[in-house]
Parts: sequence; C-alpha cells; structure tokens
Amino acid sequence: SKKMKSIKSKSKNMLKSRQIQKIKTRIIPKIHFITFGCSLNYSDSEVMAGLLKEDGFNIVDTIEKADLVIVNSCTVKDKTEVNFKKLIRQLKLKNKIIIIAGCIPQTDPEKLEEFSLIGTTQLNNIVKVVKETLKGNIIKILDRSKTNPRLNLPKIRKNPLVEIIPISQGCLGSCTYCKTKAARFDLISYDKKAIVCQAKDAIKDGVKEVWLTSQDTAVYGIDIGLTLTDLIIDLIRIPGKFKIRIGMGNPNHFIKIIDK
Repeated sequence: SKKMKSIKSKSKNMLKSRQIQKIKTRIIPKIHFITFGCSLNYSDSEVMAGLLKEDGFNIVDTIEKADLVIVNSCTVKDKTEVNFKKLIRQLKLKNKIIIIAGCIPQTDPEKLEEFSLIGTTQLNNIVKVVKETLKGNIIKILDRSKTNPRLNLPKIRKNPLVEIIPISQGCLGSCTYCKTKAARFDLISYDKKAIVCQAKDAIKDGVKEVWLTSQDTAVYGIDIGLTLTDLIIDLIRIPGKFKIRIGMGNPNHFIKIIDK
C-alpha cells in the first residue's frame, strides 16, 4: 500500500514537472481566472488580471486555453465551498497548474497545502506568486497587510461598462458565525481622493455604472473621520452620465447616515 502511494506520488510529480517544462518553452504563459463570491472578489480578480497582463502574461477566457488557473475563492456559504472543492478536483483531472486566492486560503490554508496561495491583502504580489509557481515552487503569501495598496491599479474589467471600486476592507462587527471577518479583518477605509480618482478615470473610459463595494459599505470612513455620504457627495460631482451602486452594508450602520 505504501509502495503504491509512493509510485502515485512520483507519477504526479513527474507529470507536474512535464507541465512546467512545456510552459517554459512558450513565450507567454496563459492564465485563466475563475471567481466565486461577491463583487469585491470580482474586483480583486480584475486587478490581479491587470497586474499580470501588465507584466506580460496572457489572460485567456477559458480553462482549456490556460496553462495556469487562478481560483479566487469565497467562504461565506457552504454551497460555494462545495462548488469550489468540486472545481479544484476537475482542474486537477485536467492537469492544470492551480493558484488559489481569496477567503478560503486566508482562513483555511492548512487544507490547501499542495497549492500556491495568495491572501486577500496581498494582491500586489500576484506576479511573484505566478512566476514562482510556474518554476515548480509552491509559494504562500498570506500575511495581513495593513496598507493593502488597492486603488488605481491596472485591471481588466469583466464588464467594460461597470467599474467596481472597493472603498474599504474589513468591518466593525464581531459576529461569531461569520468567517469573512477572519478573511478580511478589521475596517480599513481607503483614501477618498483615490476612490474619486479611480471613478473619474473609469468614467472617462466609458463606464456607465460605478459599483462601490466592501464587506460593509455603511461603515466607510468611520476610522478616518468620514462617512459614506461624504464620499457619495464627491462622486456625484464627477461630470458625465453614470449610475452609482452602493454594495452591501449593515442596516444598523446605514440608519446613522440615511438622512444625510
């Protein structure tokens, strides 16, 4: 039995080695993104794709075309995690090289030891993670970054008419049933001027909807002496015809600003 396991392990390693060697012979490795979860996750995938494209990688639209697949995961619902696990099994059967991003590696990295992982506050390191993985290394960058540079970065929009802008990360809650808190941490509101700058550039690009996203949009600015209302006032002053969509927020915090 141990001998059979050893043979299977060697066989998998040889197969992976052949995959890496095959990719090395190509000029531009091809990468595909699969994203689960909320609009914030989709925004994270757009930015990671933009950073990789800027570094010379080719972003493709199907699994079949890809040398490497980046799965941006969600941990909010059991069904989503079940679908995630099913997808990983399918990708392994297709002999795809896999990197896992998002909430699951941030909260349960021990369950994903065989894969390269990138944390929710480490998106700016995606190029490094991809390059090391394509060399055959398993790399995990999961440390919490309190700066988390996130705005006005290269991106590839999933929908060319929609600009998804994260306005903060984390929340003020401490709900015992919520795993997202462990994945996204405490509230850090992003700079208002940087958010407005990103919105302006997107509208100049022809975007018709600006989506403000976060774990809790209603608490935006509490840690920096602002409110969501202050941000919206500046956004509606931007010239052009566009809609603003405000993402999920807790009612108990919205009540405090609803009349402003």
